[in-house]
Amino acid sequence: MEDDGSWLDDPIDRIRSDTIGTRHIAKRLANLVDETHSWNGSPVIGLTGPWGSGKTSILQMSIRYLAQRDTKWKVVRFTPWATADAESLLSEFYSAISEGLSVQKDRELKEKIAACARVVAPALKLIPVAGASAADYATNTADLLTASPSWDKAFKAASKAIGASGTPLLVIADDIDRLQPEELLALLKVVRLLGRFPGVSYVLAYDEETLFATLGQGAASKSTERSRLFMEKIVQYPFAVPPLLPEQMTSRLDAALSAALATTGFSFADDDGRLQYLPDLFESQFLTPRSVDRFVAQLQLSASMHSPGEINIVDLLLVTFVKMQFPRLHGDLPQWRRELTATQSPTQLATGEVAHQWDDLLALVEDERSRRDAETALGLLFPAFGSGSFGQIPLGVSRHSYFPRYFVHAIPAHDVSDVAVTQALRSAASGARGAFNDLLRKSNQDRADLALRKMIAVSELNGRLAPEFCTVELLESLMRRVTGLAGGMNSGYRTQEQAITWAAHILAELIIENTDLSELLRVVRLCEDPAVQAWILWKAQPRASTIGDTCDDLCGKVAIDFEEVITDHLRRRDDADDQLRTGVVLDFILTSGEVDRLRDGIAQDLRNRRFTLADLASRFVSLATSFSAQPIRSIHNFSNENFNRLAPDGSELPSVTLDEEWEETDVSWSNRRHFAMARWIPPTR
Repeated sequence: MEDDGSWLDDPIDRIRSDTIGTRHIAKRLANLVDETHSWNGSPVIGLTGPWGSGKTSILQMSIRYLAQRDTKWKVVRFTPWATADAESLLSEFYSAISEGLSVQKDRELKEKIAACARVVAPALKLIPVAGASAADYATNTADLLTASPSWDKAFKAASKAIGASGTPLLVIADDIDRLQPEELLALLKVVRLLGRFPGVSYVLAYDEETLFATLGQGAASKSTERSRLFMEKIVQYPFAVPPLLPEQMTSRLDAALSAALATTGFSFADDDGRLQYLPDLFESQFLTPRSVDRFVAQLQLSASMHSPGEINIVDLLLVTFVKMQFPRLHGDLPQWRRELTATQSPTQLATGEVAHQWDDLLALVEDERSRRDAETALGLLFPAFGSGSFGQIPLGVSRHSYFPRYFVHAIPAHDVSDVAVTQALRSAASGARGAFNDLLRKSNQDRADLALRKMIAVSELNGRLAPEFCTVELLESLMRRVTGLAGGMNSGYRTQEQAITWAAHILAELIIENTDLSELLRVVRLCEDPAVQAWILWKAQPRASTIGDTCDDLCGKVAIDFEEVITDHLRRRDDADDQLRTGVVLDFILTSGEVDRLRDGIAQDLRNRRFTLADLASRFVSLATSFSAQPIRSIHNFSNENFNRLAPDGSELPSVTLDEEWEETDVSWSNRRHFAMARWIPPTR
């Protein structure tokens, strides 16, 4: 993805532009080229990988690495698929060899290469030397070519001259799987027989599956296995591009989605339960960087045609996913509109019975794994298709009237082994936090994301926390780290949101196990961000509140802490921390604390002029944060009802308006006060 939001699918040409961690692959390829070079032979390396896996970018970076070496490599690109026929392909090949030896003193060498070309294909146009045109060169070398030496003699002469030049030459042929069978066989003949000059190395880049299928159409091979054996005669060093790992895909997709959403005004709703199913779905289908980038580019294009108030972004994301991965299925969905948008009866929901048979629709997806993924995607989109557990989404594609609006992918450095995860988790559960903290370091975000996901999976047993991990020590380790993790309650992928949910799960289990209240309070207080404390307690309540009063008592004591936080924050007025999410803290007090006590304290401070009523109102102004590489905060809303609950009876804010010059990205307390006064509505008496 480019900085301007466009996607060009161009290979990178600078090592620092590598975004998926393939530079080490490019460096190893450069090493292999250097290590296998021989003045007695002509090694062939086969760089293989699916379309979109980054082969061309790896080649570009490898050339950069070769340029950094003491060996003065000459690198030429041979572009066989740009030729019109096999004869032109041979001409292009010998021209590429000649181009790589373009110093004036090598004129004799290039004449010998031209002699080889003449022997191989007498009908070829003569190859220019030292910038001369083909016609000029025909005149200058007529005597040489008329002599028509034998192939063996011409080849030995050219080989001797290349060796004498002392210039190692690398010939790169990219995308050879694009060739027609006749052209491909001609190319392989060149590489295997006609171009194996000592001192000349080759890198051929291709998708094996496509190349084998092409060979199967030619005379060389009639089966995939025979094609493979045939290629073994050509390529001495197969070099496969590793597949995109799930965590690499997730990281790339998360970053690309954030960048795309930043340009469209859309954001994910925190309470959309479908977000938790998306990572597994995407990991199953997105196997190359190109597949990720194509999907995000299409989503960005589709989103740009809508306003956020017209559609549901998760629905659009899933519809786009179906369109890109299962185009035949997507094309048929409008014909199923009535069935897909039907409402199930209570009996059908209770029994899991579906109103329609979907075999004909799913038959449009041929691969069994892809069919399962398509079924999952449709189940997330349409309650009628699955269990209906998510219900019809507001503005969603499952609503009949909105339906038409949606239709105009050894352990690398960033990974962590399961053994290391389990050991760190067990150590933290017994009070040793070193390995646990190392895995969750923010400096290596991909590793932290993956480690946390694995730790959560290891800690759960049949949907419940495993007994060995139901410890105060593990919760303590997590509470000390949660505020330092990347995230912010607005993404389905980042680490902090997952950590908050996990901490709430552990806390609820500890409450159910009758853990001492004072001990739980001590651990909760280890979290430095009151808003994160509030989110953890809120998430723990549904499970823990069914067991006695411990959870309510814990929330009440934390609310007392929050009263002190808010009181101190108000007294600091404009010098107060503008990062504290005061709205969340105040919401928690209003739901779990002694509201009258806080109101009385506020009234007394107002009388003593410790702060103003407008200062209090500014703490009820919420902010929004943009999706971007450098997020921008802006003023979002004013909680009028909650402010009126804490303001003394009869309080009135000055009446102001927001003029055209008012700036919503100014999140200073003075600007928040102004916004609150403009939005305030007096309570009904």
